[in-house]
Amino acid sequence: MNDISIVLKRVAAKTHDVRSAVRALRRLVRGTETDWDEGAGEEWVRLLKNKELVAVVHQKMPLAFIRAESASLASTNTMLSVVSVPSFSRPVLNASFEALRKAFPNDVFSEEFDGHGFSVGDLYWETV
Repeated sequence: MNDISIVLKRVAAKTHDVRSAVRALRRLVRGTETDWDEGAGEEWVRLLKNKELVAVVHQKMPLAFIRAESASLASTNTMLSVVSVPSFSRPVLNASFEALRKAFPNDVFSEEFDGHGFSVGDLYWETV
């Protein structure tokens, strides 16, 4: 498990220009397209390559989750705190509820959400 509590606490109070961050990531991870319904208030921008998810970038915080095979390139992006994951669907992350509440103060996590083991997809759907 990758404990992201420290990362969440570090980025919680920061803001960033999500468009600039996504442009920079797209230059590093070539051939990606964005999937984001900004008008619907989506909190995450998804980057797809050949219709497969390779990264998600939070709209307000400088936080990105990137599939491991693309993470070495993306780690050079100093605009974001990049968390590398082997899968977006496997529960490979954990975080204290204190860190989760600090990073996502407007979101109410469901009873099913397990802070001791969750996937990027789980976090995405809890905070989208």
